[in-house]
Amino acid sequence: MVSKNSTENQGNQQPEIAFLKQIMSFISVLHRLPSEQYIGELASGALEEIPGVDSCCICLRKLSQPIGSLKIDQCNKCQWNVEVRRDVVDYRCKLVDREGFKVISLETYKWLYGFIILSIKKNVRFEFFKPVIKNFSDYVAVKLENLEQLEEIERVNSTLKKEIGNRKLMEEKLKSQWELIDQKDKALKELINQVQKEKDLLKKNVTLNIDKLIQPLINQLRTNKSSEEMKCLSLLEGTLKEITSPFGKVVSNKMLKLTPKEIEICNMIKNGLSSKDIGNLLFISASTVERHRNNIRKKLNLTREKINLVTYLNNIET
Repeated sequence: MVSKNSTENQGNQQPEIAFLKQIMSFISVLHRLPSEQYIGELASGALEEIPGVDSCCICLRKLSQPIGSLKIDQCNKCQWNVEVRRDVVDYRCKLVDREGFKVISLETYKWLYGFIILSIKKNVRFEFFKPVIKNFSDYVAVKLENLEQLEEIERVNSTLKKEIGNRKLMEEKLKSQWELIDQKDKALKELINQVQKEKDLLKKNVTLNIDKLIQPLINQLRTNKSSEEMKCLSLLEGTLKEITSPFGKVVSNKMLKLTPKEIEICNMIKNGLSSKDIGNLLFISASTVERHRNNIRKKLNLTREKINLVTYLNNIET
């Protein structure tokens, strides 16, 4: 038979047991709560089950308004979340010293995340719940810290994804540009090859025309000619054979500053004519030819070189 006192004690313990069950239920789902708003709403609901608690609110740093039945005017409108910054960890709720209120900080070793504020009824035994509420607040603070860390991780991941996306776009753009450059390079090489083929064909045609059409005429002109005329024909023949060479382009380069007369004499020297022969063909004295030769050597930077001018002119290619 259960005594009357035992029955009364069990009756008195029913609210406490109900609160503990509520707390345990909240803790069991705490890890699944996605935001500070959800945490605040469920936590305030659980805390209001404490026997002797008249009302409750939870103030969280990231929320603009307290959550719970405790009215804002009873909190002196401190708006702590506006005033407190992340690096201020010693902020105290303005109700901490007021009679009839219990204030529990939600904090970890790093940051202060908010407060639990309980309005306590008079003449109520509250000491029993202090350890439970302390453990409860620690759980909530750790969850808030985890949420903040997850938000930071998501922010970093979002930034990394964006950077990776930008990098992929850049890589695709670079790849496209390289492919375009490669195509242009191939096209340019084909064009250069085609130009070279055309140059080779032109050179072959010119050489063929000289051998088949002009050379026979020169051979006919050699009949019964004087020595001077023969030398002139030899010069013409040698010049025609070199018509596709770069010699004329090289000696005509503006950088050398050779005069038209000096260019003409260069061609004669290249074909083996002596100063006397050149003078006879150009109707100038041999000494004048020598003066031209010296000027040519200066302009070709050969004055201090021991190289023969004939040899040098025959080896000019570019």
